[in-house]
Amino acid sequence: MNAARFSCLLIIVFAAFASCAKMDDNGDLGGQWQLTEWRDKATGAIKATNETGIYYAFQLELMQMRRIDKGYYYLARFYNRGDSLLLGDIYSWGKELAETEGGVGNGTTEKKAEPAELTDDFGVSPDGKFAIETLNNSTLVLSNEQVRLKFRKY
Repeated sequence: MNAARFSCLLIIVFAAFASCAKMDDNGDLGGQWQLTEWRDKATGAIKATNETGIYYAFQLELMQMRRIDKGYYYLARFYNRGDSLLLGDIYSWGKELAETEGGVGNGTTEKKAEPAELTDDFGVSPDGKFAIETLNNSTLVLSNEQVRLKFRKY
């Protein structure tokens, strides 16, 4: 009788832990990516490299974009369609704090991002769409009409 109770208790405990955890089913896309090359399609010029410190990160349904030289980052819901990546509304987090003199504040400001700042800082087109040219466990290549972005898994 004690063995049956113990077995039942173990099943309940394991079921409780399993139901609380969300699984990240992003496959190779999940995790943090460091930009290694940002190439302008019209001119062929390289706008940024890994020294620029641009990172994209994917976890669950959220994407984070950040630059090391900025004191803020962007968050968006993303949709991986296999051959394309679609971004929902994009919000900056902590931008007003970073732009204040001396950075005084608590860094919890949030506002919807302007398309121009995303294009200039991260290569995101105003429609928030990327084609996925390459995606494996070490390389990600995204492109839109204006740019081609190469990343390495970080």
